[in-house]
Amino acid sequence: MVSAFCIGWAIHSYRAYLEQQTLYESVQMNSESKLIREQYHNAQERLSTLLQQQNTWDSQFLFVTILDAAMAMNGGVTLQHIEFTDSGFSVDGTAINEDVYHNYRQYVQAHMRKVTCDGKQQVEKESGQCIFHLDGHTKQHDTNSKENHPSL
Repeated sequence: MVSAFCIGWAIHSYRAYLEQQTLYESVQMNSESKLIREQYHNAQERLSTLLQQQNTWDSQFLFVTILDAAMAMNGGVTLQHIEFTDSGFSVDGTAINEDVYHNYRQYVQAHMRKVTCDGKQQVEKESGQCIFHLDGHTKQHDTNSKENHPSL
């Protein structure tokens, strides 16, 4: 009795599977479904293009801000190397003294709210000139934080 029930259930399940498969194939072959898939694919390509364009704009903004900060120091900062990566930037340069370097770093940090700047400097004893390396990377959001701090 149980085996007849199991066989009957298996046959019923197989027929339901065949019906679902036939319905799936008819939907896949439907011209409206093909049009929707094509529109979805085009939307994905457009989104990808826009995201790449946004990355270009971000790099241009970083570059302009880094140069603007150096110019704001009235010749006190000379940039020797600027490099951009997927996660941020790296700058090597010299400042006429340590205070000018700190002002430069603060200027960059103040104008790039989504970027954290980490720097290292070495001050030459005779001239007081400061050689520095500044790294900037996108801030990571702390998902474990209990407080919600709005970004201004």
